[in-house]
Amino acid sequence: IYSARGQGKQALEHLLKAAAVAPKDPTPHYRLWLLYRKLGKTAEADRERQQFERLKKVGTPAPSSPQ
Repeated sequence: IYSARGQGKQALEHLLKAAAVAPKDPTPHYRLWLLYRKLGKTAEADRERQQFERLKKVGTPAPSSPQ
């Protein structure tokens, strides 16, 4: 929601907390990947994409794409 409203800083804070609370859940990493891409932070986006893909292989369902 924050990202859609142009509040990237707040979105980033919440997503980082979500990733810390549920480190085996790929969803926060997927959303971080998208947000970092949107913010032009390529290295961070690549890191989150790799983490998302690694967790996805473990078998946790992938998130649905934002509408």
